Amino acid sequence: MDIKQYCESQYLNDDKMLEVEMGIKHGLSDEQVKFYGKFEFSADQMYEIRVGFEDNMPKEHIEFYADSEFNRGQMHQIRQGLANGLTIEQVKFYANPVFNGYQMSLIREAIENGLSNEQILSFIEPEFKFYELRRVCRRIQTN
Repeated sequence: MDIKQYCESQYLNDDKMLEVEMGIKHGLSDEQVKFYGKFEFSADQMYEIRVGFEDNMPKEHIEFYADSEFNRGQMHQIRQGLANGLTIEQVKFYANPVFNGYQMSLIREAIENGLSNEQILSFIEPEFKFYELRRVCRRIQTN
């Protein structure tokens, strides 16, 4: 069974098949395309996984964020942190489906800007809205 037949057997819609075709066009292996060419992922999620492969991200990093519980924005923030040199342990601070992509971006930036674990833990509250997190994070960074 070739890769397109495999993906068709996953009952992928047109948007998802487009992501499969983009992976093939960009030279991804059959194994890589099969990894993300699954019914459980939306086309947007497939995009984030595909980009990780295209950027030659280590498979363990891709496996870390390739979770159908994360939406595209969340996957993007996790992928971005890993691409920017954060460790999986650092990314675990914000890789939680309770945080939306905007909240994750603020937490990621705080980590990248050198805030301590204690400082970050002081404002990681899922119930905080984006603007509240941004205000708290800026206050901590200026102190």
